[in-house]
Amino acid sequence: MTTAERGYGYGHQRLRKSWAPRVERGEVACACGCGWPILPGQAWDLGHDPHDPTGQRYLGPMLAAHNRNTTTERRLHRRRRRRYVNPEW
Repeated sequence: MTTAERGYGYGHQRLRKSWAPRVERGEVACACGCGWPILPGQAWDLGHDPHDPTGQRYLGPMLAAHNRNTTTERRLHRRRRRRYVNPEW
């Protein structure tokens, strides 16, 4: 099944292709917030922003295992909604 058949159209494919050289050189860290580098040859996806209702906004390259893991999605969702307040205030 091609990426277009799975619902990832021209815009998605073009963005992924633009990231590919940097990812293959090992210059990119996973966009999920873990900070792990994406090593050359590792499987990676373009991670969608879980807060975007249209599903068209991307966070950037993510390790495939992190992007496809619902636990990671939940962790990202909690982290972004959490407010950091200094308890001394």
